[in-house]
Amino acid sequence: MAQPTLTKNSSSKAGKNSAHSKRLDVQGLRAIAVLAVVANHMTGYPAGGFVGVDIFFVISGFVITLGLLREHETTGRLSFRDFYMRRIARILPAGILAILVTVTLGYFAFFTERANGILQDGLWAMLFSANWRFALTGTDYWAEDAPISPLQHYWSLGVEEQYYFVWPLVLVLVLGFAVKAGASVAARRVTLAAVLAVIVGASFVWALTETRDNAAWAYFSTPSRVWELGVGALLAVLNPLFKRLGYVSASILGWVGVAGITASLAIIAKSFTFPAPWAALPVISTALVIVAGAGGEIARFRFLTNKVSAYIGNASYSLYLWHFPVIILLGSVWPSDDVLVVWPVMLVLTAFLAWVSYEYVEKPSQTRLMDMYKAGNWRGAKRRRNTTGGWERWQRLGLAALFVAAAVVVPLALQYHKPVEVAALPVAVGTAKPTTPAAVTYATRLSAQIDSALSASTWPELSPSFNNILAEGKPDEDSAGCGNTDLGKPNCVFGTEKAQTVVVFGDSTGITLLPTVRAALGETYNVRGMTKAGCVMLNVDIKDDRPGFLDECASFKSAAIDQINRSKPALVLMTNTSGVYGQLASGATGSVAAKEWRDGTESMIKALAPSGAKIVVVTAPPSGKVPSECATRTSTPRDCMYQIPKSFLETATAMKAATDAAGAKLVDTRSWFCNSGGYCPAFVGTTPVKRDAVHTTKQYAAQLVPVFQDALAAG
Repeated sequence: MAQPTLTKNSSSKAGKNSAHSKRLDVQGLRAIAVLAVVANHMTGYPAGGFVGVDIFFVISGFVITLGLLREHETTGRLSFRDFYMRRIARILPAGILAILVTVTLGYFAFFTERANGILQDGLWAMLFSANWRFALTGTDYWAEDAPISPLQHYWSLGVEEQYYFVWPLVLVLVLGFAVKAGASVAARRVTLAAVLAVIVGASFVWALTETRDNAAWAYFSTPSRVWELGVGALLAVLNPLFKRLGYVSASILGWVGVAGITASLAIIAKSFTFPAPWAALPVISTALVIVAGAGGEIARFRFLTNKVSAYIGNASYSLYLWHFPVIILLGSVWPSDDVLVVWPVMLVLTAFLAWVSYEYVEKPSQTRLMDMYKAGNWRGAKRRRNTTGGWERWQRLGLAALFVAAAVVVPLALQYHKPVEVAALPVAVGTAKPTTPAAVTYATRLSAQIDSALSASTWPELSPSFNNILAEGKPDEDSAGCGNTDLGKPNCVFGTEKAQTVVVFGDSTGITLLPTVRAALGETYNVRGMTKAGCVMLNVDIKDDRPGFLDECASFKSAAIDQINRSKPALVLMTNTSGVYGQLASGATGSVAAKEWRDGTESMIKALAPSGAKIVVVTAPPSGKVPSECATRTSTPRDCMYQIPKSFLETATAMKAATDAAGAKLVDTRSWFCNSGGYCPAFVGTTPVKRDAVHTTKQYAAQLVPVFQDALAAG
């Protein structure tokens, strides 16, 4: 995270720092924050390590505002040009370098489609808008289970810089008004504190509302995060008051703050409502530590104020920049489960890149750019720079080492990564083969192809290729309005009105079933899709944080049931992903969740009974791995192989019980995607099975037509 470097100044015997001292305890907080983020992203522990970003926000608001206030109170003015030049010198050189290296390695590591996505992420990041990029892509249902961008961590830099596009202007306006009104320095600070209190309060209320209505959007939203930076700014405004705290009071506040930060790291998890209200715990705790240290260093706080913490705090920006690309890129090209090897390698590589970036890019470029800016003469600055030629050579050497280190990651991973032997599979891949031509059915042919794919050690020439699977594998029916069927209009209807109707009733997996149904039945039936992405067409309640979506879903289901019962179709095919099984609004798990799914299925079947249609429940494909994430230029087919998840097995069993009880039929599709041992490949023949973790490609949907026809005809 980008903040000015802080170093300790001399303090008095009583432990009070001078007015212009700089805080080692704040550097220690930055060290804790960045190490928590790195540990969480790399290992998943501590569970709340991601709150390190919230700690950074408070520190940033405090340090930047403190500097702006000192400038205004010393000179009577603020220079926007000076401020933004300092930000540019501080942020851009190392930030852009990390983006360029990451994007470049992305094209070495990944296929074109994912690499192009990383390039787009990089462009947004350079414009300090990465948070809006990830908020927008997060609302794209077809981006569900998309691979994580190695530049996703730039979202927090976007929030900070957007805040600093506005905050200095607000500060100048408020202080300018106070000065014209003849207010004293203390009165100006009181006025500014009042304005900040309003901003912080309004932002927090907004964050509460947005987190409730759309948590995914709120996480990246600048308005939902302003209050965190605003708390830091408020601390800077009130800093003179905090210097009057007694030693005992300061110590108590400091230790309470440290305990709060520790609790944040230990107890907060991704399932907590974030950023509001739970971000308040690390934010307030960080504020308490900053307040405690306002008057001087507190005894026994050496874990924050030692030289190691100070250096990590100084280098935290570079460490933050490089850790995520290392984790994502190296984790993709080196998919090993041996964490005792992978984690140390990631940590060492991250530390090395951060050190080189900090010592040879961040520090010298910041000094040099500011010298050039202050000199107002680029040539003169260049002449002065040439007097330190020896140091320049070391800087160039360090920068070259950075590029070399980044460039060797892919080939080293390629050399290390060995294909898994067939014998290593826990369950034998082969299945019984037919002994006579008469025994060969479409199902057995498909089973043999699945076995062959599971045995493959190299990728075949796939069509569509992984370079453009998201675009080329998307069903045509989605463009025909099936992603959100308008039941009041004749959209998502295929065939002739005179024929009997077949309705596909489901969520987005119903959309991907439509190509199979149309090809299998379209010549004799009128196929109608009543599908809505993300809306489970069972009488169960699923968690969803999209604003108003649950009400939309309920209304759609009610209208669809009514229309089906009135139109009297010959056949209704129900399908829904089992991927949401763990997101029941009731929070139920185990046998209770299975009963809820069973009852919800049976209830929906009975609700459709007045239509007189034959009801067939079709299990959606088992959720698996994201092809564009597991398939890299260094991977093998085994890296994309997965086992049928427990959620599929439990929901399939529940739906079988429901269909038996309600007099409907179940088509269990697991053998269309996996072998008898429960292992599932990413491709069959030369066709990718899925375009993401859930949805089949339209090409594979076409291959399933014969087995689908046989399944409907059976029983």
